[in-house]
Amino acid sequence: RFLWHAGLTFAVVIGVSLIAVRWIARPLREMADAATAFAHDIDAPPLPESGPAEVRRAAEAFNFMQQRLRQRRR
Repeated sequence: RFLWHAGLTFAVVIGVSLIAVRWIARPLREMADAATAFAHDIDAPPLPESGPAEVRRAAEAFNFMQQRLRQRRR
């Protein structure tokens, strides 16, 4: 009975951990996708500034860089 409870607890902890990691990594994945789109098209839409504070700050810097490059192109 103890092994069954320990196994179930372990499975739940692993499941919740996987969901949390995917949720936390989403803004980084979006940033990578935006960088790829920007590499192919300077007029790609700006990156959403969401997620943890560090990711928001990086997204702001990315969008600022993209805006400056667009201005210099003109």
